[in-house]
Amino acid sequence: KEALKYYEQALEWAKKTRTCHLGCTYHQMALLFQQQNQSEQALEYFQYALEWHEKMKDAEGMGSSHDYLGRAYQEAKQYEKALKHYQKAFDAYEQADLWEAAAKVHQRIGSIWAFNQRHKAAVESYEQAIEYFEQTESWGNVANTHKCIAEIYQQQGNEDELAIENYLRAVEIYAKVEQQLEIADCYCLIAQIYRTHQEWGMAEENFKAALFHATEAGDENLVYFISDSIELLSKEQEEQIIAQKVSAPSSEKQGLWDKWMSWWK
Repeated sequence: KEALKYYEQALEWAKKTRTCHLGCTYHQMALLFQQQNQSEQALEYFQYALEWHEKMKDAEGMGSSHDYLGRAYQEAKQYEKALKHYQKAFDAYEQADLWEAAAKVHQRIGSIWAFNQRHKAAVESYEQAIEYFEQTESWGNVANTHKCIAEIYQQQGNEDELAIENYLRAVEIYAKVEQQLEIADCYCLIAQIYRTHQEWGMAEENFKAALFHATEAGDENLVYFISDSIELLSKEQEEQIIAQKVSAPSSEKQGLWDKWMSWWK
């Protein structure tokens, strides 16, 4: 309440002076309403901010307003409206040469397509985001986006090679920015792919790589989880070997039975 009262006073002053602060004040009030879960009021004030930035021909301000309107509509699951505002946000950011902000808009567009199972469109949006992030040398964001692409391919179930390729690309970049936990997470996800295909050696190799980086990061919970996964992997491998040994005599008997039936006929 105190914060809202302060912003209302600031808004009255900005209206009287007609300064550039008016758009910023509308924006800050919209964020406050958003924090208080008053979504309708938040949308209303983001729109006020947008109208003022348009009047002032402020490309950065227009981009920010469209961006936040897109986020608000995305949160409300009104995806068409969200996409419309994101596209306008991208155009405004591009006009203002704000490449990293433009890239993040493409990330958010990609997340909408991914959520709605539009995998191809999602990958295309993420790849566009990567291009802009690379221009600004925002390597952490480049790695995060490669990871998003990998997760899409992994979810599809039939694109595991592309998933692994993007996870490894993310690992390579995370190593440059020394994000040990993210590296560990990528290796865990790669291990899970190999585990699904019962490629036990590769699964174990990647779990051990994950364990190394989790240990380097000092995350005890993740170390415990990965150690447990390696132990479980070993048990699964043993169970598969036992199952193969048990099933072998049965298949041999079936072969003899088929031969006997063929002779009988």
